[in-house]
Amino acid sequence: MVIRCAICGRRVEVAKGRAKYCPECRADIDLVKSKTGSFKDAAEYLAIMRAEERRLNLGVKSIEDIVEQTKETGLSYGYQVAKNEGRF
Repeated sequence: MVIRCAICGRRVEVAKGRAKYCPECRADIDLVKSKTGSFKDAAEYLAIMRAEERRLNLGVKSIEDIVEQTKETGLSYGYQVAKNEGRF
């Protein structure tokens, strides 16, 4: 079964049907859980932090830089932007 991780947004193949997070985010939640006190609070904290990281990374590259990357890699502009934001 393929799911979209609730924290990072990546598509991941999972064995369990009720999984919400990719293995990497699940490991990060387990690390943060000791600081926040509960699994739910740790997941919310990580979701906020990752959203902030994506927001900050948006301003890093100009359109010209992204266009140069698309020419080098052969990917479409939209795909390259999503990849830079960490959605793929």
